[in-house]
Amino acid sequence: MSPYAAQRLVRIRGILDRQTVESISTLPVDANVPSATCGQGTTVAPDSTMIAPMRPERRKLLLPQLAIVWILGLTAMAPAAQAPEPSNDPDVVFNQAIRDFFSGNIKTSADGFDQLVELAPNTMPRLWQRGIVLYYAERYDDCRKQFESHRTYNPNDVENAAWHFLCVARLESPEQAKLELLPVGPDSRRPMREVYGLFAGELTANEVLAATKGELSAEFFANLYLGLHAEALGNNQAAIDYLQMAADDKYARVGGYMHMVARVHLSLRSASR
Repeated sequence: MSPYAAQRLVRIRGILDRQTVESISTLPVDANVPSATCGQGTTVAPDSTMIAPMRPERRKLLLPQLAIVWILGLTAMAPAAQAPEPSNDPDVVFNQAIRDFFSGNIKTSADGFDQLVELAPNTMPRLWQRGIVLYYAERYDDCRKQFESHRTYNPNDVENAAWHFLCVARLESPEQAKLELLPVGPDSRRPMREVYGLFAGELTANEVLAATKGELSAEFFANLYLGLHAEALGNNQAAIDYLQMAADDKYARVGGYMHMVARVHLSLRSASR
């Protein structure tokens, strides 16, 4: 394993104690997921429970598709499996909350994240994953507070500001969400500057798409946030179209955790129609 790859692999407690984080797309990986290839000939060890954030310009593979399939497949193949024993280990609680979210068990996942915050209150500012779950649990005030808390930990993350907008738009209105859009520092990932401009009401969807420059990762994030923004404005068909593009398998490796968010989103919205 190269020194760079080794730096990307740390355990959950290590991540939760970090002083900085590059993006909301920093990815948890369950400790029980079998080894999977990460990068050029690099193997993710089975006991690695979190992929560390990396510099924006080198943000690449966040969640191997094999791990995603394994998590979802395990859930599908064992419907009669007994529920896991309750645990007070923050690592176990965190991983279970992620598995529940990927499986579409939103309330259970939210309860798990609440338990994690009770067990380790100092982790709350780091838990952007909790904010996303709270959004789908329709706990919009808690959702807003979670992303406001995360901003104290990572003030440069455009995605954090976008999710805060989504929470406020649901709780109050898109107009109020725009007024309360969290300020961010430099986020050099393409097309995050344009995504922020979209949520601020300053740029159009076409301008966001043009900024991707054909980069696969940029295309994924453009489609994801164009879809989420369109839904917040009530443009439901446009939202579905963009999110279906974001959920395409070709983006699984570059989208990582957020690719799974797109898939969970579509599944939940389909079930509610």
